[in-house]
Amino acid sequence: MGCTVSKIIFWLLVCFDVAVMLFLLVFALAFATSSHTSRLTVFAIFLVIPVVILAASIVMFVRSPSPFWRGAAFLVALCS
Repeated sequence: MGCTVSKIIFWLLVCFDVAVMLFLLVFALAFATSSHTSRLTVFAIFLVIPVVILAASIVMFVRSPSPFWRGAAFLVALCS
């Protein structure tokens, strides 16, 4: 039962991370034109890099049978 609860918490955290990433991306794109920042730079900083980190965390959580690596994946998802 404890494993199921940790899975639910992890996936809720991933959903929250995705929502925050999209929220920040919308605001970053809105303010990019006023600060003369390239949209490509905004996408790289606010979307590509966090998605790669979150994807690595998801792969580590799903593929690892060890509680240590699942905990590490949870911490990476929490900090991203």
